[in-house]
Amino acid sequence: MGFFKVDNIQAGIYQLFSEADGYAQQENQFITIESDKPNVVDILLYPSAILKGIVLDDQQQPITGASLYLQSEMVKADIASFPPQLESLRVYESDINGQFEIPAVSINGDALIATHASLAPVLYQLQPDWKNNSESLIIYMNHGGSIAGSVIDENNNPLSQSEIIYYNQLDFPWLVGQTSTREDGTFRLDNLSPVMLTLHCFSVKSEQTSQHSQKFMVKQNQVTTLQFQLSNSSSMTKQ
Repeated sequence: MGFFKVDNIQAGIYQLFSEADGYAQQENQFITIESDKPNVVDILLYPSAILKGIVLDDQQQPITGASLYLQSEMVKADIASFPPQLESLRVYESDINGQFEIPAVSINGDALIATHASLAPVLYQLQPDWKNNSESLIIYMNHGGSIAGSVIDENNNPLSQSEIIYYNQLDFPWLVGQTSTREDGTFRLDNLSPVMLTLHCFSVKSEQTSQHSQKFMVKQNQVTTLQFQLSNSSSMTKQ
């Protein structure tokens, strides 16, 4: 009947993981165990299947070495912290023909995140009926958009070694990154996904930090020009 019992567990807070052949692993919320008090836990397992697909660029050419993650595992790993600890996740890579296989994927719905060193990350939402589709899943990746900017002080002097942090915590908590300005105060970010990003800038030299968040949409195949001016009332302009 699928019943189980575990005895002699010390009181505390635990996290329960469940898996079985033919089913995707499931994670229960944190469970509080109290002394001399039984706990009843209901676990629902969803059938799993092997997800097969191919990663192509915008010229229909296969992409070798693309890294693929399951979004559900990223949520469990809490990678919203900076920088994201992707190395703690299971990663699947596309082969020389751009093809990949991911076992034990829940057919109840999930999403794939594809990354590559020279291409923009992609979030691909799996449809509920993907298992019934006989054709391989196709994920397209491209170079995305870019940001070119500069950081100056209140006297319009360039600020080198300023830190630029970008993220999209609401929709894509895994999409975070950072860079530093060059000697002339300029910076550039390439291969960004076309999503809404928030940028922060701060400089140790000026001992000042921008006091607000600037949000803007990254545009496909376009370069967005930005400028930070760090002062007592820090500002940021978009050109």
